[in-house]
Amino acid sequence: MHCLGLTVKGWFMPRLFIDCSHVDFANFPTGIPRVVANYVIQGVIWGRKKGYQVIPAVAGNGCYRLLHHFPPDPEGHLNEFLPRPTQRIMMRISSYLKVIFERLRNHIFHLMMTLLLFLPLRASHIEAITNELLKPFEFVTNALIRASQRAGTVGYIPSEDDIVFAPGYWHDVDPEFYINLHNKGCLLSILVHDLLPIFFKQHYNYPWREEFAKAVEYSLMYSDIHFCVSGYTHNSLLEYAQRRNRQPQKTLVVYNGLDTLNHAKSELEKPLSPRLDLFLNEHHDFLIMVGSIEPKKGHLHVINSLSQMWQDGFDKPLLIVGRAGWMHEDIANIISWHPLKDEKLFWFNDLQDSDLQIVYRHARFLLFASVAEGFGLPIIEALHFGCPILAYDTPIAREIAGPFGLFFDKHSTTLSNILWEYEDENRYNALLNSIRGFKWPGWEESAELVFNSLISLKKERSGPSIGNS
Repeated sequence: MHCLGLTVKGWFMPRLFIDCSHVDFANFPTGIPRVVANYVIQGVIWGRKKGYQVIPAVAGNGCYRLLHHFPPDPEGHLNEFLPRPTQRIMMRISSYLKVIFERLRNHIFHLMMTLLLFLPLRASHIEAITNELLKPFEFVTNALIRASQRAGTVGYIPSEDDIVFAPGYWHDVDPEFYINLHNKGCLLSILVHDLLPIFFKQHYNYPWREEFAKAVEYSLMYSDIHFCVSGYTHNSLLEYAQRRNRQPQKTLVVYNGLDTLNHAKSELEKPLSPRLDLFLNEHHDFLIMVGSIEPKKGHLHVINSLSQMWQDGFDKPLLIVGRAGWMHEDIANIISWHPLKDEKLFWFNDLQDSDLQIVYRHARFLLFASVAEGFGLPIIEALHFGCPILAYDTPIAREIAGPFGLFFDKHSTTLSNILWEYEDENRYNALLNSIRGFKWPGWEESAELVFNSLISLKKERSGPSIGNS
């Protein structure tokens, strides 16, 4: 893609780019994509109120291009970015012409091959002649394809007047891209979700974890402010910066907002998933784990503990909700070959948000067994929907759950003891009453804190250029 020299100065509306590079919004985003999706939607809403042009974009070739695939947006806040009718028509025409071109090429080639029966020509000559005959048509087709791509892909060259906020996979973008923006005078900011690949290397693949660490160190050079999703992540960033004899220019803790998961869905409404509908009909009291399948999430610890409890007569099944993640193979095999698979142990990897809130409302406990997280979205989601949480005792779990959580340690007996203890219905009902006071800010509050902080910082800061490293 060739970038158009679209810059904004003077009396034009100021711009704020939300960097969505490498973010996949398909299939009901979770984790970091869910966070980015909320910042995109809330950012566009905020921009309309504040007079900012907020542009969801992806990095490439020294500039930004408008995001093509947008997150779920049932209220239509992002409609202004969807392809216009003329763009859609050009894209459709070019795709049809491409199909026609390939078919015409095949017909001519086979026709010329037939001539081999009568002419002393080689197959390579036939192919060369076919290509020559089709050159004019190929030229027109490719021109229309390029025109449709330009119509649907606007390139932006950020200037010193612009703000860039990267809430997603900035660590997978070439650092030189951001350094160049910094040197142009853009105000650059990133959202740090965690530093687990640095502090818990055993849970991440080589060499990606080293590349991640390098990206974090570069960010200490170019980012004007590091937003951190928790105090734990903030402290981890400062510790790593000290190790590298560096210091972030500015930091601010901004907790992830509460995603209500299409909260308008009625408690009495049936789930969209037939499999979940069947599960809920057969199991009225169950435990859940929510999150991707990977070693740090603690699935094996929970499965081992519950397997012994099931042998001892514990009757509540475990429903695991999440897709396969990092280094998931061993865990997936244990789940798939467990003797109580689909009897006491269930794994759903394709639930939509509206179904997930039903799961939270019906579950007896959320088991949050991660040995390390940057935040812990399932904790606030579960508590919001009235589901008690039983979490592995870590600093981040304590920070996010606070007085509303129950905690277990690495010994399997601790987890089982708590679960047996809360088989007492009076004790369990008292626990339900105690979490009714849980409140957590929504994404609107988190987004406004970020964007307003960026505006304030832009007014007060002036930064020198940095050299390439």
